[in-house]
Amino acid sequence: MQGLAKIFAAAKNSDYLAGLWKDTLVCDLLWRLNEEPRRRPKWRAPTWSWAAVSSEVCLGRGHRSRKVLANATASVEPVGINPFSELRSARLIISGLAVKVRLSILNKNSGCIKRTPALPNWPEGPVPFLGAFCRAHDVPETLYSADYDYSIRGPDFVPYGAKIELILVAQLFDAHFFALVLKCVDENAQLYHRIAHLHFRYSSGPTKKCSEPLGPFQDAETKTFTVI
Repeated sequence: MQGLAKIFAAAKNSDYLAGLWKDTLVCDLLWRLNEEPRRRPKWRAPTWSWAAVSSEVCLGRGHRSRKVLANATASVEPVGINPFSELRSARLIISGLAVKVRLSILNKNSGCIKRTPALPNWPEGPVPFLGAFCRAHDVPETLYSADYDYSIRGPDFVPYGAKIELILVAQLFDAHFFALVLKCVDENAQLYHRIAHLHFRYSSGPTKKCSEPLGPFQDAETKTFTVI
């Protein structure tokens, strides 16, 4: 892995950031799993990097027409002087339109939320559940891909109803909106983990568009997160 990274770094003339690249950092953040999520392995990379998971991934470089809507910078600290070696620590500062919701993905922690009627006695409160948020913004289909199996009890466990942040990263054809799902892991220091990739899909192609330029994030506020 280190050898390949050195070759690509020379060709790209860009800084290597825990498996991602400085010149394409925001788009590189849009990686997602290509199979069922597994238990998160022992720490070897920050949660915003695909190197943090043990499942097969689909990298997020994607379509050339994808419009980047977030700003991000990252810093890494290797154990030694080799920038491609094992990491001691790493963090990402990302800013963009974001909304707070409650987690409502159960069982395998990945799947598709399609437009459905409201459930009776759904306990909403001031922070809506993800499914209700999708219905409120008339999202036909929401593709949710968990980064790991967070239903397993332990330090990475995320319970149903937990508060999460959705940050808009990019859009495509005014019909596809791509976001990262973040969970606060240190309230005092305001540090977050990435836990999933989210795709709000209004159409399977470029013909049908969302009526709002920013889709479900039309009324969102700009926030900044530190992700480790």
